[in-house]
Amino acid sequence: MTRRAARRRFTPAALPAAGAVGLAVLVSCAGDAPQDATATTDTAAPEAAQEFTAPIVFQRFANTGATPTIPGFYGGADIWIMEGDGSGVRLVRRGVPQHLDHPSLTFDLKNVVYAEFTDADQGVEAGARIFSEDLATGEREVLREVEGCAVHHASISPITRQLVYARNCPEGDGFDKGLILELSDRRQIDASNTTALSVGNGVGLGRAVLFQAEDEPENGERRMEIAIIRFDGYGQGTYTALTDREHRHRRPAVSPDGQTIAWQTNRTGPTDDIFLADIDGSNQRRLTASDANDGHPWFSRDGRWIVFESDRSGNWEIWKIEIETGEVVQLTDDPAYVSTRPRW
Repeated sequence: MTRRAARRRFTPAALPAAGAVGLAVLVSCAGDAPQDATATTDTAAPEAAQEFTAPIVFQRFANTGATPTIPGFYGGADIWIMEGDGSGVRLVRRGVPQHLDHPSLTFDLKNVVYAEFTDADQGVEAGARIFSEDLATGEREVLREVEGCAVHHASISPITRQLVYARNCPEGDGFDKGLILELSDRRQIDASNTTALSVGNGVGLGRAVLFQAEDEPENGERRMEIAIIRFDGYGQGTYTALTDREHRHRRPAVSPDGQTIAWQTNRTGPTDDIFLADIDGSNQRRLTASDANDGHPWFSRDGRWIVFESDRSGNWEIWKIEIETGEVVQLTDDPAYVSTRPRW
């Protein structure tokens, strides 16, 4: 399998800073922390970072021999980065004994944003904060923190540059799940109040959020749909389902031009594939087709490629597929790790 190197340098275009959205949306994420962020330092700074043109960040677990259908908390995860053609792979931040989760790159490619869970086994119950880390210096700071809660599953919208994240806080015997949306003036909207479904994995679309919504299991099978909530000027949300709820549709992404969505689904069989659709849910079509699991899609910044995780090689690795041609390229190949959750 031949790897094709990216030959054009990516230069971010000037996009309008938008009003916010998501599993918790943060204002313009070009590397700047909110004014109330708490600065922290770490003595284990990485080596001087090489310059990347189209980097991909992802997380890695130590491979204990397990091949989970849905990679999650096992052993804690580290944050890694590589060039868009799979070269220059290097460690950004070691997580153990913590768990570092769902990395995203800021729009200027200078920082990586991720959640740090206090305990890799307890997950949200032990709490989590969102950090922003300078890729050149290794310095990092707390980007978002809610006392007594876990904030996690951060994503930076390729359209609005906003940060979206999930918030879990204790409530009774369980954990209250929020899909929090911060507008540019720091007002917050809990999108989960708009639906009785369990919501997660959000991406900001201005005054709207794209996300997965989960209903109660049926016959032991999880049922999820991809949906959008659009908010008016008073914070009232309108819920629109983009897929059916008879399968496990999850982990949506949106193209940089805002016209196309991608997500993973088991609608074609027992394993997951990646599907595409127009932003309104129409014109649904299958992008990947393998006997293995393909998931966690994310668009390249030029919109040509989708990077994803897959166990099609027998181990969870990072792959990419060119949308127009269907060319598939394996980017990582290291059986010592389980590589997941890539983002461009």
